[in-house]
Amino acid sequence: MEETYESKSLGHLGLVAGMIDELQLVANIDKQLQLDGVCREVSIGTICKALILNGLGFSQRTLYMVSSFFEDKPIDVLLGADLKASQLNDTVLGRALDAIHAYGCTELYAHLAPAMCTILGLDGKVAHMDSTDFHVDGNYNAHQSEVDAKVIHLRQGYSRDHRPDLNQVVLNLIVECQAGIVLHMQGLDGNTSDKTAFTKTIQDHIGQLQTVHDLNYIVMDSAGYTQNSLESCGKHIHWISRVPETLKESKAAIAKSYTNWSFLAEGYQYVPLQSDYAGIAQRWLLVFSEEAYKREILTLGKKYQKESSQECQEFLHLTKAAFACEHDAQKAFEKFSLQCKYLTMSDLVLEKLAYFDKKGRPKKDEMPTGYHYFISARVYCSVESYEKMAATKGRFIIATNDLDTDKLSDKQLFANYKGQSKIERGFRFLKDPQFMAATLFVKKPERIEALLFIMTLCLSVYAAIEFRLRQALILLNLTLPNQLGKQVKNPTARWIFACFTNITVLYVNQKPKILNLKEAHQKIIDLLGLKYHKYYCVI
Repeated sequence: MEETYESKSLGHLGLVAGMIDELQLVANIDKQLQLDGVCREVSIGTICKALILNGLGFSQRTLYMVSSFFEDKPIDVLLGADLKASQLNDTVLGRALDAIHAYGCTELYAHLAPAMCTILGLDGKVAHMDSTDFHVDGNYNAHQSEVDAKVIHLRQGYSRDHRPDLNQVVLNLIVECQAGIVLHMQGLDGNTSDKTAFTKTIQDHIGQLQTVHDLNYIVMDSAGYTQNSLESCGKHIHWISRVPETLKESKAAIAKSYTNWSFLAEGYQYVPLQSDYAGIAQRWLLVFSEEAYKREILTLGKKYQKESSQECQEFLHLTKAAFACEHDAQKAFEKFSLQCKYLTMSDLVLEKLAYFDKKGRPKKDEMPTGYHYFISARVYCSVESYEKMAATKGRFIIATNDLDTDKLSDKQLFANYKGQSKIERGFRFLKDPQFMAATLFVKKPERIEALLFIMTLCLSVYAAIEFRLRQALILLNLTLPNQLGKQVKNPTARWIFACFTNITVLYVNQKPKILNLKEAHQKIIDLLGLKYHKYYCVI
């Protein structure tokens, strides 16, 4: 009998599938969605697993091309022996997204997050909240003035992607600080502001999250520093937030000169302050960052040169303007002086020049028609004004309503705020052009919201792989080479995925065999655990 051969690309997808299994996502999703009583050939949990594999496969495939994504993948290894790629067509996937939306994306994710945190051993005492937007192709329900309260309104709004011409959807997340696992997700209308979203999320969900995850602190950026948000937080949980630099009180604190700076962390100094903004007693940390100062002082220099040159040009235009009287000239000069941020003027001279209505040279002793007044003054850039601006650079304020420094020291407060980078990193991951979020196009707005649910699962699975691997390296005091060949204990999941690029499954007479699996790959698989062996040690 002639032997048959066929090869399939496995790559890093075995790591993704292994983490999905470890987090019990398929079983937990099916447990919740079995209640609709619909008989399905492929369970919604399995479809979610397929969509996560597609999303973390960095294939840039749209929804209707998921089946083609699995045509050259060992689908029997990843999803089960009885499943075929043709079964993952756009109709099946679309109906699964409809079922997820009908159940409630936020509600379904709320059932999955606690189990993920428990399995990974995360305490979830500090969480970070932020939101971002994704632009979409198509109009969807943008033309409708009102939509069903259960359906997100895809419309234009403030665009962080600098595409205000496109309709968009807003994704609001709350992420725990240890691994970056998402605790709460919610799709919102495209024109929802952060201030509105944060306040509503706090009012509707923080109490429940605090009960389930035992949260102690919620960390927000400056959009969360509003009276409504702070008051809502205070009823449930301690908050940590950056203070907007537009507030009168914060402007004064940043501009003030201090001599009692204390060491906070490498490259950071601080001054502790007190405030009762919005009638809430709170601690402020005025922080000075050396790196931020270096960046901002360069920007200030360029801006100072550009703006001062522009003000000089405006003053030249002013000197050519003719005024009917000294009062008008004096008033115009004073108004211009008040508007100037970069120039300082002194030694004002109002020059009086006669004018005649008749053309040609006036006759001797001819009385002029009238007089015009022109402005002349000494103009220069003040070193004092530059130094005043420079003194505020590199400074920002962090606030909290936890007044107990024994419970939350100043250094812990700062460290918790710096953890906000985890959620910002997650948003950068979701907006990566290689991720499936680059092509948000499906038939209905309900499916857009369900895709946000899938994208959030992708982010949590990615973060969990990275956390689990780094945890194992630290525990066993081992290292792995990074992109530069340096041995590290904190490799990125993206780099680990790249290392598995050439892993292939060869089918000899339909029996699978792993090819190109080297010692370094085996080390990573062993570090992650037994659930990953079945994907790379196929018998």
